Amino acid sequence: MRHHAFSLASALSLLLCAATCALWVRSTAMKTGDRLGWTKVAGEHGRRAELSSVDGHIAYVHDTATTPFISAGYADAPGAGWEHGDPEYIGHKMDAYTYNDEGDRHEWGHLGVYVATWNNGCMRVSVEDGVLALITAPLPALWIILRLRLLFRPKPGCCPTCGYDLCATPNRCPECGAVPADIRP
Repeated sequence: MRHHAFSLASALSLLLCAATCALWVRSTAMKTGDRLGWTKVAGEHGRRAELSSVDGHIAYVHDTATTPFISAGYADAPGAGWEHGDPEYIGHKMDAYTYNDEGDRHEWGHLGVYVATWNNGCMRVSVEDGVLALITAPLPALWIILRLRLLFRPKPGCCPTCGYDLCATPNRCPECGAVPADIRP
């Protein structure tokens, strides 16, 4: 059961790593951006959230109606939407205005992970694509290494050095002269 859970976790990590690398290439080399946003509640007490990939960063943003971005009418109706194209368009000038709005703002960043809060409940969590790829890559790499070790380990009854069948001569390999580890004094 643990083996299947590890395999599933490795597959999901590999999928996330591949998607991150694709978004990284798309947002840096191809100079395009993607945004998936949704509005939970519209109006004065509205909530808006989004995932975006722009300029080599993947970000989650949560806005409230206290920001000019929502109260100005951008998120008038509940629902979801997807945008892609020019990073400046995806990065919305209004987002920059909302984020840079004077007031209670806190920022933290370390090793490619950035967190900012502002306007009593708005939040942005951003991770550089390279950092996210490095975080998700080790689990699939470990899975591949373990699979290769299983594939190339010596089979029972065979010489661990050369793989020769030791059924007739179990004390010493007639091919390479090696003594199997389980019969050494």
